[in-house]
Amino acid sequence: MTRSIYNFDEKIEKLKFIKPKTREGLIKEGVTTLSGLLLYKPRRYDDKSKMVRAYEIIDKGNINTFAEVVSTSYFGAINKRILKITLKECYIQPDETKFVENRINLLCFNRNFMARYVKVGMKYYLTGTAERKFTTVVDMGSFELHPITAAEDFGFGKILPIYPLNDELTQKGLRLAISNAIELYSNEIRDDLGADVYQKYGLYDIKTALKELHFPRTLESAEKARRTFAFNELYKLILERGSFGGRRDDAVITHKERTDTEKRFISNLPFTLTSSQESAVDDIIADLDSPFPMKRLLQGDVGSGKTVVALISALHEIEKGNQVAFMVPTELLSVQHFESAEKFFASSFVKVGLLKSGLNQKSRDELLLKIKNKDIDLIIGTQALISQTVEYSSSLTYVIIDEEHKFGVEQREALTKKASNMNVLTMSATPIPRSLAEAMCGSANVSTISENPKGRLPVVTYVASQHKRKEMYLYIKKEFERGHQAYFVAPRIDSSDESIRDVYDLEVELRDVYGGIPYGVIHSKVMEKDKLKILEDFANGTLKYIIATSVVEVGLDNPNATVMVIERADLFGLATLHQLRGRVGRSELQSWCFLVFNDPISEDAAMRLKAMKDSTDGFYLAEKDAAIRGVGDLLGTKQSGMSTMKFADLNLDANMLKLIRKEIENERGDRK
Repeated sequence: MTRSIYNFDEKIEKLKFIKPKTREGLIKEGVTTLSGLLLYKPRRYDDKSKMVRAYEIIDKGNINTFAEVVSTSYFGAINKRILKITLKECYIQPDETKFVENRINLLCFNRNFMARYVKVGMKYYLTGTAERKFTTVVDMGSFELHPITAAEDFGFGKILPIYPLNDELTQKGLRLAISNAIELYSNEIRDDLGADVYQKYGLYDIKTALKELHFPRTLESAEKARRTFAFNELYKLILERGSFGGRRDDAVITHKERTDTEKRFISNLPFTLTSSQESAVDDIIADLDSPFPMKRLLQGDVGSGKTVVALISALHEIEKGNQVAFMVPTELLSVQHFESAEKFFASSFVKVGLLKSGLNQKSRDELLLKIKNKDIDLIIGTQALISQTVEYSSSLTYVIIDEEHKFGVEQREALTKKASNMNVLTMSATPIPRSLAEAMCGSANVSTISENPKGRLPVVTYVASQHKRKEMYLYIKKEFERGHQAYFVAPRIDSSDESIRDVYDLEVELRDVYGGIPYGVIHSKVMEKDKLKILEDFANGTLKYIIATSVVEVGLDNPNATVMVIERADLFGLATLHQLRGRVGRSELQSWCFLVFNDPISEDAAMRLKAMKDSTDGFYLAEKDAAIRGVGDLLGTKQSGMSTMKFADLNLDANMLKLIRKEIENERGDRK
C-alpha cells in the first residue's frame, strides 16, 4: 500500500534506526514524524564531486584534492607554537606537457593535536580554502584533512547536503538517518499528482525527487528536486485555497463615476490624492460593487496615505446604507484613526464610534446598542471589535484591518465572520510573508500605493555596531540643536541580559549624554492616559526625544522627528524594523535610522539588517522576510517558520503558480 509523502505519521521517537541524540535534535527542530524527516530541507549543498587542484588557484579559492604529507613543523612563540603540515601534490598538468609538484602548507591554528594523527609519507584527501603565496606554494588555514581510506565516508566525489543543525544534530547523523529512512520507506511513496503531471512540467517523480533532494548527483538535479516539491506544495495550496470567490484582478473592471458625496469628501481633503491612491480607491470600490465578496490587500509604505483610501472606500459602502468595522492593533492607533475619521467626516452624515477600554459600563452599553441598531456607521476599535458582546447590525458588509501583521489569523477571521459574504480590506506597510504569499497565489487581490507624498526624502539607514555609539550620540545631538526630535527604541522594558540595553538602561545613559534635554518614556506598563500626555508633549515639541519599546511602531506621526535609533535591531523582525523606521521621514526634513547591533550576530539577523539598509520598499522587505523566515503555514494558522511551505520560493516559483492554476482549471474542465 502506498501513501503520500506528507502522510508518514510514524513518530520520530519510535523509529529505531535513528540514534537517540539525532532524535532529540530533530524534535528540538520541530521534526516529530517520519514525513518531517524525509522532507527536512537542506540549507545548501557542499559540492565535493569535482577535483580542484592547487595549481588552479590564481589568488584565493577552494581546492578539493589528494596530497602526500612531506613534513610537520612548528612556528611562532615557544608558548604559542602553531603546527604546520606541509604536503606535496604531484601530477601532470592537463595538457600533459609539464610535471608539477605543488607545496601546500596547512596552518593548524588551535589544532596542534593533529600532529598525533598525521604521518609523513601518507596520502590524504584535502579540501578547504587556499591562498597562493608563491608560484608553486599555497597556504591553508581553513581545511579538512582525511586519510584516503576514509574519503568515501567523508563524501569525496559527492555532493553533500548541509542541513540546519542544533547542539544535538550533526551533519553525519542527519545524513545517516535520512538515508536509512529513504531506503526503508521509499517503496511506499506514491506520486500524488500522477506521473504524467510531473513529466509534463519537467519534474521528477516523488521518489526520485526525494533521493535527489538529499543525495543529488548534480546541483542541477538538487534544484529540480526542490522545484518538484515546490510544485506539490503550491498545487495543494491553490487547490485548497483557490475556491475563494472574489473578483480576480485579471477580470474586466468597470470603474463607476464617483458619487457626489465622495467627490465632495475628496475635494475637502487638505491635500491632493496621489495617482496610486486614486487607483487604489478605484480598485476597492470596484470590488465592493462586484457580486463577489472582496478580499484585498492594500500595500503602501508608512505615511503613504492608506488610511484616507480606506476611509473613502468606507464612505462608499456607508452611502449604500451599510455598516463598516475598522480594526487596529493598538488603542493609541484607534484613537488616532477615530480623530482623523471624525475630522474628515465632520460635515457629512457619517456617524463614527470608538470602542476602547476605559469606558464605564453605561457608556459601553450605550455604544454597543448603537452599533447593533446601526446608529453608528463606522465603528473603530482594537480587537475588542471581535468580542462576543459586540453585535453588529445586519447591514455590516465591510471590515478594514489595519497593520494586519499585528493580528493572528484567528483574530482576523473572527472579525470577518461577524457577517456572511464579508468584504475584507487588510492594510500593511510591510505585508507578512503569509499575506504576500496569499496575494501571489491568487487568494487575495493587491493594490499598491507606490508614491509617497510630494517632498519627502528617503530615510537614510545606518547599520551601526555598539562600538560606534559615541559618534552616533554626537550626531543626534546636532539634530537636537537644529530643533528636531528623536525616538530611541529598546527591545525590552527591563532585561537581566547584560548584552541588551533595556528601556531603563537607555534612560540612565541618555540622561547622562544629553543632560537636561526633556524626554518621555513609553512602554506597555505606562498608563494609557500618561502615554497620551507624553505623545501630546512630544507632538508640540515640549519633549525632544522618546525612549520606548516597539509600542511606538504604529500610530505616531510627528513630522519634526528626524532620528530613529533601534537598540539591538538584530532581535527585531523585518516588519517591526520597517514600521519603526517609518516613524521618521514624515516631512521634507532629511531623516536617519540607526540599527544598533551587538557582535556576534546571527546569519539571519545579518540578512535582515542588510535588507533594511538596502531598501525602504515594503514588498521587497516582505520577500526578504519570506526568504529568511518562511512564507508561513498558508493552509493553517502559523505566520512563519516551519510549515507546509518549505520548498516554494515566491521569487523563483512565481511562474509556476500560473502553470498550476491552469492545470487545475483544465482538470476541473475535464470533469464537467
